[in-house]
Amino acid sequence: MSLSSHFSPRTRIRKFNSLSVIVAVLTALTAVAMVAAQSDLETPSPAKGTVQVISQGMSARPDLRSAWRVVEREIPIRADARPSNRLEGSAGFLLADETPIFVTDQDTKLRYRLGSGEALYVPIGANQTWASLDDQVATAYSLELAVRETIEEVGAGEVIYNSGSFGMAEGDYDLDLLRDVLPNNKHSTIEGTDFPILLFVTKGQIEIDSNKKGVKTQIISEGEATSVEGDLDIRTRSKGDATYVAVVVGGSIGGGRTSTKATATPTEEPTATPEPTETPEPEATKKPKKEKTPEPTEIPESRSGTAELKLEIRLCPAGMRPSNLNGDLCKAANGDFSLALVTPFGDSLRLRDANRYDENYVRWSNLKSGIYELQVRKIPDGYDLSSLDGFLCCPRGDGYRIVLGRGERVYGTLYFFRPA
Repeated sequence: MSLSSHFSPRTRIRKFNSLSVIVAVLTALTAVAMVAAQSDLETPSPAKGTVQVISQGMSARPDLRSAWRVVEREIPIRADARPSNRLEGSAGFLLADETPIFVTDQDTKLRYRLGSGEALYVPIGANQTWASLDDQVATAYSLELAVRETIEEVGAGEVIYNSGSFGMAEGDYDLDLLRDVLPNNKHSTIEGTDFPILLFVTKGQIEIDSNKKGVKTQIISEGEATSVEGDLDIRTRSKGDATYVAVVVGGSIGGGRTSTKATATPTEEPTATPEPTETPEPEATKKPKKEKTPEPTEIPESRSGTAELKLEIRLCPAGMRPSNLNGDLCKAANGDFSLALVTPFGDSLRLRDANRYDENYVRWSNLKSGIYELQVRKIPDGYDLSSLDGFLCCPRGDGYRIVLGRGERVYGTLYFFRPA
């Protein structure tokens, strides 16, 4: 769009002093900055032709040295499902396989049902419960923008692909999950961005060509993943249809600019030229280090591979039962309860063994992976029933089965209810 100015012959020419000139220059620079910010906000959708966006989210960078990974995850049946800090410091998408999945976000209390092939965006630090809607354990996949340094730390999941590292400047990024079903001998295209594009094949086989110099043609089959830079041309190589999903990172919004080059192997340092403000900034996934002085036991959890269980204890008002639970109306407990955590090795950890314990909060740290049992040894006076995030157990005695993966941090709320 061009701008034109119309001057009248009678227009008087005014003299500007130096202050006016400075103000005019600053105004122009501000306008340029605003246009640059808006250009990222107005970036068109990456969906072209038959390619469709099936999920989307915004995320801060996980780390200056970030990477892609795809993790295969077992989704337990509803009776065994427990809340947990999902994706272990990453941001990405949960993709249901053949069995539908029920997702409950413990922070927002929003619930989702993911049918086969459907996906949900999972932000960094999300505390969610994932459950199979079948009577058997289900399989799902997470496609994640992760911290390269901790790329193998996935709790009970199995990493089936991880990429080399690439640099990311500080900022909030648009993540789009694309999906396409390609008939035999058909092709689709995805425009490149400043970052590699993650691709994962869920059916058949595809061939991927890039216009970026030096990038070789790749062929990947069902259950395999790769990441490729540049504008991509994707063609089916199987006799029948081929289905794939891809994660594309858009421009940064509200922060620094994106990096312009990615590294080729996991051992290389990022070749992007980071902005001067990046070096001293604390990195988003390392914020727990701020707790080093008051609670030094929390610092090494994600590094050491040990797990952690945190419980908030709340008392619910009369008339409320698990069937009509509203956690916002339940008050903090006053300490009139007793809990024990039975380890996979048969040891019983009491409240006095917790790394932190007060009247309404318990935290056991440095736990090995395995199956634990949370036992309610004493219910507060005037109450007769407990529930761990909506899952019923027993008034007294043996209790809740909790599965802890390596390095996994599980968060939950234990509610006590008055007699009906």
